[in-house]
Amino acid sequence: MGIVDRSGEPIKPERTGSTSGSGPRFDPDFDFDPADPDTVVVQYELAGWTPVQLGELGAQMAEASVPHQWEGTELLIPEAAESFMDDVFDRLEAQIGPFAVYLDAEDPSTEFRLEDWSTSDLTLVRSALIESEIPHRWEGISVFVDPEFQDEVDDLLDAIEDGDIASIDEFEDEGSGPPEGVLGRLYSIGDRLARDAADAVARSDLFVLAGVIDPQQPPFGMPQRSWSKVVEAARELAGAFADSEFDANEVSDLGEELRTITRPFV
Repeated sequence: MGIVDRSGEPIKPERTGSTSGSGPRFDPDFDFDPADPDTVVVQYELAGWTPVQLGELGAQMAEASVPHQWEGTELLIPEAAESFMDDVFDRLEAQIGPFAVYLDAEDPSTEFRLEDWSTSDLTLVRSALIESEIPHRWEGISVFVDPEFQDEVDDLLDAIEDGDIASIDEFEDEGSGPPEGVLGRLYSIGDRLARDAADAVARSDLFVLAGVIDPQQPPFGMPQRSWSKVVEAARELAGAFADSEFDANEVSDLGEELRTITRPFV
């Protein structure tokens, strides 16, 4: 699944018994440096993953203390963790898959510009492309697909515009509000990413929250208009990690914006 750099000898993180009984647990103090020439690095390109999927992946990695680093949308791990991570990916595929088939920027592509589409329809497009396993990537409001599937995507977009495809992922409990303490968590996420765009903990929490908060369901006592701006800022920040080229300055700026918007409510 990954691309392995075979230079140097493989490193062996220590493993101890898992406190949860769910599998191996790596030494949390292990120092993983992908730039070390003696380190064999395995890379996973996760550009097409949703915030919810990335959040679940991050949670399972944190539980097992898997040594890792992020470079944009690429997850880097030591070779000794490859077998464990392959098992995690297989498990997540069954639980929260399917995952998007990513189309590399250097591959041939056909562009579809969707600037006039609503957020709900764009969500349908994203879900349908993933479910159909069509190789694609997003750049802003444009989606680039493998030319082999151009006609299929044309038909798909026509069906969504005509209302022939409806979302099956509606909220199961429309009366439920956002997670407890969500404003404080979002403020902390914005603050940490404003100071360090590579903060993995803040990034993982952002992916989880961005996938569940609803602009129509504000925390108790908060005006919906203000809450909608918070949700928009959080999703925009999460989206910055899904861009084909990671921009640390953009992440920091968007983190600062989220921090500023949430500050009056915490």
